[in-house]
Amino acid sequence: MEAKRAMVSIDVANAFNTAPWEKIGEALRQKDVPFYLIKILRDYLRERRLQTDAGNVDVTCGVPQGSVIGPILWNIFHDDLLRLTLPEGVRIIAFADDVAVVGTGWCTEVLEVSINAALKQVSDWMSRNGLTISINKTVAMMMTTKRKYRHPQFVLLDDTLELKGKMRYLGVELSSSLGFKEHIQMARNKALRTTVALSLLMPNVKGPRPIKRKLLASVVHSQLLYAAPVWSSSLVFHNHKQLLLGPQRAIALRVASAYRTVSTVAILVVTNIVPVHLMARGRSELRRLQKTGIEDARHVVDENIWSWWQQEWDDEKDKGAWTKRLIPKVRDWASRSHGVTSYHLTQMLTGHGCFQAKLYSFTRAESPHCLSCGDNIDDAEHTFFKCGRWARKLADLEATVDQVVTPETIIPIMLHSKRNWEAVERYVTLILRTKEEEERLRR
Repeated sequence: MEAKRAMVSIDVANAFNTAPWEKIGEALRQKDVPFYLIKILRDYLRERRLQTDAGNVDVTCGVPQGSVIGPILWNIFHDDLLRLTLPEGVRIIAFADDVAVVGTGWCTEVLEVSINAALKQVSDWMSRNGLTISINKTVAMMMTTKRKYRHPQFVLLDDTLELKGKMRYLGVELSSSLGFKEHIQMARNKALRTTVALSLLMPNVKGPRPIKRKLLASVVHSQLLYAAPVWSSSLVFHNHKQLLLGPQRAIALRVASAYRTVSTVAILVVTNIVPVHLMARGRSELRRLQKTGIEDARHVVDENIWSWWQQEWDDEKDKGAWTKRLIPKVRDWASRSHGVTSYHLTQMLTGHGCFQAKLYSFTRAESPHCLSCGDNIDDAEHTFFKCGRWARKLADLEATVDQVVTPETIIPIMLHSKRNWEAVERYVTLILRTKEEEERLRR
């Protein structure tokens, strides 16, 4: 039989501003804080005034917000609440002034009795210590996969709490069905808004350098990965994974100055950005290993992430075929010590750019034929490795790098030295700038 769980998130009205100073002093004495320190803190809090448009207001309670010692005083004051002796199966969790009562019971009756007893203890503690509970903002929620069961009645301050289907606690959207789709959707929407704002700072042409673009992209990743160890297990569902990859793909396109037609798997490899679902999985794995006391857990997780990413890249059959042909090994490319991608280099790496075959597929050209040599397909491979028009330039490049340049060798050549990277980049840029100018004239 599945145990039933419930959670009640208790909202304390204006908590930091109403903590009584005398109660803070009592808590300090209970912690055996030396009397001279208590006296210093008492003087620190005395005769405080709040400046408002209507004049000055005397402050007689609360911890100084924005100060270094404010959170410490609050934690000392609040610690007694977390030490209450609660019924079996019930515990209190808290972060700052966010308090939640979480309980487990094998049946509704047991869960109802134990949580209500705990809520009574919490409300009594709040009353004794000069804090006020806001019933309107207090949320109760069952946490079970069962669909049919008797709903318990949780009572706080003589009010019966309405059971909700979801709640937000510490920035995580929790669901009564124990799923995290709502949280992932919320994180996705927030990250998309950030992506739109950052995109204005990162035009494809004449924008910031790639290293600055990648730094800006980290803002999106921090939003997507908030509390990842909690919800990463839900990424076994393909649609959950795709929700996170949407904003990551959008910001990666900006990092690489790429066309929006490039596939997600390809653009993440080009930009050296680990897929977000693998980042989340890695954070969860790191937390698990650290709990078991494994030494060098971070190195172990890093190695695992490389392995997971390479496996996904190898298994991809439908998208990013040209990029995979150029860059078969993700780690060799991503761990290079020199070279950054650019607008034109990205076109070569992805195959999406000023190529007649690609323009034709989007009805931007009348034919996929090469306008220089008449070949049937003018794609990235033809342009840079086969077209007779650029044969002399290719020969010059091969003389510079002292190696035959093919789709299979061009990336190892670039990774060999910074000099080779710059030679390839000059070759690619010259060709594409010429093609782009000719395309503008034709139009």
